Amino acid sequence: MRKPFITVRLTHGMLGALLVSTCACSGTKWTEIEKDSIRIVTQQEGAVLGYSANSGVRLLTVDGYAFKDLNRNGRLDPYEDWRLTPEERAVDLAGQLSTEEIAGLMLYSAHQSIPGASKGFGTSTYNGKSFDESGAQPSDLSDAQRKFLTEDNVRHVLVTRVQSPEVAARWNNNVQALVEGIGHGILRSLIIPMRRISPSSL
Repeated sequence: MRKPFITVRLTHGMLGALLVSTCACSGTKWTEIEKDSIRIVTQQEGAVLGYSANSGVRLLTVDGYAFKDLNRNGRLDPYEDWRLTPEERAVDLAGQLSTEEIAGLMLYSAHQSIPGASKGFGTSTYNGKSFDESGAQPSDLSDAQRKFLTEDNVRHVLVTRVQSPEVAARWNNNVQALVEGIGHGILRSLIIPMRRISPSSL
């Protein structure tokens, strides 16, 4: 006598429970979600990590915890280990930086408009064309911005004009995605002198 087949349908909730069980059995102590190209990693009694999905950054799992492999060497360096003290991490990172990288961290950019002007003072280009001619989005990085971030290792950016808070946020995410994926993954700091910021930006 042929035994009847039993069909099992998994709901999203059941599938999620199975996945959680699998993670727990494998010893993994972190989960990851992605929203608007930003990935957020939460951990059991560990640091919350965030990084851009467009940066090329990969995660390392050590002792069940997640760490960002910022220099993409496939191993956990002390400066990438959030379990260490800030002093220990800073000493390790400083020892890995080249003279050119250190020099870039001591510099500030020229005043930046987001987006860059198409004519007059502070003219910017996007793929060799003015902003109006390029078809670029307001939040895209200009040629000059890409150059001082990637070639000159500058990480302190002076912004004096933004089109809107939304554009500023998207531009900021684009900058972070770029610098997070190069060199040692050092993020940039944004300096906005409020006495010089355009009222149209507020």
